[in-house]
Amino acid sequence: MANSLQQSPNMENLNEKPLQNILIRLPAKQLAQMRCVSKRFNAFLSRPSFIKSHLNHSVHNNDEALLIFHRGFSFHKKPFTAHPSRSPHIELPASLIKLPVIPKSDHTLCGVIGSVNGLICFSSHKNNKDFWGDIHIWNPSLSALLKLPPYTMPFRHNGEIDVLFRFGYDPKTDDYKVVKLASISSLQDTRACVVDYWLQVEVYSMRKGSWKLIDERKQTFLRKVTRIFDEAEVCVDGHNGYIHWLGYIDEEMSKQTIVAFNLNAETFTLLPLPYKILHDEMFSRTNILGVMAGNICVISRNIFDESEYEIWVWTTKYGGFKLWKKDDIISDFKFYGNVHPIGFTLNNEFLFKPHFSYLALYDSVEAKVKSFKLDIDSTMLKVVQYVDSLVWVAPADPWKASSSSFASLRIGK
Repeated sequence: MANSLQQSPNMENLNEKPLQNILIRLPAKQLAQMRCVSKRFNAFLSRPSFIKSHLNHSVHNNDEALLIFHRGFSFHKKPFTAHPSRSPHIELPASLIKLPVIPKSDHTLCGVIGSVNGLICFSSHKNNKDFWGDIHIWNPSLSALLKLPPYTMPFRHNGEIDVLFRFGYDPKTDDYKVVKLASISSLQDTRACVVDYWLQVEVYSMRKGSWKLIDERKQTFLRKVTRIFDEAEVCVDGHNGYIHWLGYIDEEMSKQTIVAFNLNAETFTLLPLPYKILHDEMFSRTNILGVMAGNICVISRNIFDESEYEIWVWTTKYGGFKLWKKDDIISDFKFYGNVHPIGFTLNNEFLFKPHFSYLALYDSVEAKVKSFKLDIDSTMLKVVQYVDSLVWVAPADPWKASSSSFASLRIGK
């Protein structure tokens, strides 16, 4: 008894609930280093429940940063600028986020594919015409980088092979997936992938650490799509178990649809656009696909009067009544004149470009506009919301690894 009283109290003796309330407030990098302290800490900090609690705290309590990437960038140069979402006119120091180490080779041109739960998926290519580059998943919080194994290269037929990649999270299996669509085209369109024939769909599972080809029977709806767009500037899609594209199901580009891919069932569905958009005069509107409050949305703008646009939000679950609701916040931007909408952030702030001159955010809660004062071509950018995250970019189940084996994983200092 005397010996136990003489022992100094330490964190090992704390109850788990108050311990968690303390630890979820610490940065991911510091927590990753603490996993090497003891087996108990390694087990506790490795639990999926704790990782999710820490992630939720990061999303709802931290001052997130928006990373502005160019569509083609190099990690050997300045790849992005970082801006706090509360004060986007401020540019954060480059030392805030440690860049991944990309071997110096011919693969120097990179492009962001998507971002989910603090992970950024990007490709690296030799040049703009090289589709067969490497795919990486990167956690900036942990300076952890995973290079994916090679994917299948379709046989080159007559015509051009187009390849699209998307990144998403399956909450049912707690898995992160990369989806690859490959098609062949005899036409070129700088805005979209024009499809003559779909070659294959392949999915990478981070839990399994491997790619697999999707059965053609699960691609029935995809076969109806003749053109598909992959121009989303804001990376917020893929959090709820689905990823989406905007596409057409006819050669005349008069019948537009939303292509949805279920990351769990690995099947496609076509979602109809609002009746009003579908029945407007052909080519009188341009539509942008985005996510608002966790729901897929369409920002529809009149090409003859660019100050006139509206936002439609999907309000029911998949499989329910296909109802759309107009979210009328349009009047708040009338004084900007012609506004180029870009999309919504995870915090439901509206990202747009007034007069095509600079980036700005509209905060609907505080009813104010926050400017980036960043002169950039909005057609050549990708916006990633940086979230502090403990999600480790490794296949299989690293959460059961011992502290010694975890220490062997590469973490930036």
